[in-house]
Amino acid sequence: MHTRRPSFLPALCSVALAASLPAQNSLPIQVQASVDTSNLATTGRATLRLEFTPEAALDTPYAVRVELRSGGRTLQRRDHAPPTPVTAWQPRTPVAYELTLYFPLTPKADGAVDVLVGFLDQAEDEVTPPLTRFRARDGLAEVCEFRFPKITAAVTEQSVATTIDAALVLAKSDARAAWDALEFAFRRTDDYRLKQQLQQALLRVGRMPPAPLSFEERDIVAARIQAERARYLRQVAGRLYDRGQLLGALLLLDEVGGALQEDADRAVLGALNQAQRVTKDRDAIAAKVFALDKAQQAEVNRLADEHEEEAERLAFGIRMATDKQRRAIARELVRTIEFTPDLSEEAAAARRRIEREWLADVPPAERQEADAALHHPCWDRTTQRASHRFILIGPKKLLDGIPADSLLRFDLAYLYQTDLFGRVPNPQGDRVTVYFKELWEFGGGVGGGKTIDVGRADPNASKLRVDGGLYYHELGHCVDDTNPIYPGMREGLADFAAAFCYHELGQVAQARAAIGAARRAFLADYLERDLEYWRMPNYGPSAGFLLHFVHEYGRDGSRYQWQRYRRFFRDYRADRIGDGRTP
Repeated sequence: MHTRRPSFLPALCSVALAASLPAQNSLPIQVQASVDTSNLATTGRATLRLEFTPEAALDTPYAVRVELRSGGRTLQRRDHAPPTPVTAWQPRTPVAYELTLYFPLTPKADGAVDVLVGFLDQAEDEVTPPLTRFRARDGLAEVCEFRFPKITAAVTEQSVATTIDAALVLAKSDARAAWDALEFAFRRTDDYRLKQQLQQALLRVGRMPPAPLSFEERDIVAARIQAERARYLRQVAGRLYDRGQLLGALLLLDEVGGALQEDADRAVLGALNQAQRVTKDRDAIAAKVFALDKAQQAEVNRLADEHEEEAERLAFGIRMATDKQRRAIARELVRTIEFTPDLSEEAAAARRRIEREWLADVPPAERQEADAALHHPCWDRTTQRASHRFILIGPKKLLDGIPADSLLRFDLAYLYQTDLFGRVPNPQGDRVTVYFKELWEFGGGVGGGKTIDVGRADPNASKLRVDGGLYYHELGHCVDDTNPIYPGMREGLADFAAAFCYHELGQVAQARAAIGAARRAFLADYLERDLEYWRMPNYGPSAGFLLHFVHEYGRDGSRYQWQRYRRFFRDYRADRIGDGRTP
């Protein structure tokens, strides 16, 4: 029976839709779910509790898909590997865990929000619903609903003071909830004077320990480290391959592929596709190792004629394979028997055994270089450090040396930028990861999506600040999704975001330098050269273009009226230009 809690009980909204009869093409899993919305109106966070009870063992490593829908719109999609892999679930034994639902920007919800759940088979790219009495939607079954509260109260001087007082008390018991409450109020006002008051409270609350990593975040960190290790091992394997050291290259690719397959078996997102790509590379090298020249193929043909009796030929080939100089011929001789009806299985098993022993026989020089890559000391000293809005990954000494005030200001930069552009890059609630990579030879940083990578990390660095232009700039690439059709503006928007952060976070000297340099570049590279605006260069000139308007026309005394750009970016996103022709 589809039951609903009365609307006067908003704190815990729950609908259990498990069924006694299986729906067509469903998995034998009962689901119960509930959403705790008690803090949603003040912090923008709710908690989804899921409980799965399988009726039979499952051998497919499914991921779990959660979708939130309202009024026919999808508000959020959440694909994740559950804390316990589905293949380890036991029949009639409940498996329960919680997901934090994150709504930093109030969604356009039509009152009720439906929670739907399905199981994603990444190999087939198919979603299958659990047991349900109702018709599945896109492979998903509705498991519960909740109501998103209407937030109508204006943010005023008085309400900000009340929010700050309550947050400072709450911080003693729940720092994350206190931070979220201040941030939620921050995002609901256009007044940058009020934002400054909230910023000062966040600086006090931010000294509290951040939330521990969620199970999803632990998977993300592990996947980021694994991806960097795989990148480096493939790079070394490529060098070995280019030198003709094929067995050393295979040794590294087998290591990469094995780790990725373990992740794929746990339903870690993206691992299966990566494992398949590595397997393809590995098989291509193996084929080259096993390839025969014309003389060797002629020898195989001669021996096949000489040993017509299949069992005797198989035994002869297996003995010949012990001679390293002749194992290529022996492998192919054995393979000729795979196409016979009587001994095909025995021949295939023998051929695979020859290949395994052959590929394991890596020459010492190749093995030494492969082992040096596999056991590089950077992997042992790689760790993570969490803040309120970031997870830093990299050498332990470097991470430990980042001053707390610098990291806290970087957290505030995340808030200021996401509020300015009206977008968060991580709507699922997992924190943005910043990876300081020792073995990546690029000397700068790259940002996008919800990741920032910084190359040439010094494992012996004892002090590093992250409240600077490089990090603000790369964070801007994560946050901004306006995608202007004039390429120069992309880097300009990131420089603009960095200058804005300097200004609002009280870094006066850096703000003056960044804004002044950008405006001078705009004047020299654009206005004084009479260029068409679509030819505006990257970085400084295009950032200066954006800063020119707020400097000339958006000032209130000594303050910039950033709220004008705050409104502009929201309007620009809502009325996006779809014309991609050359300007």
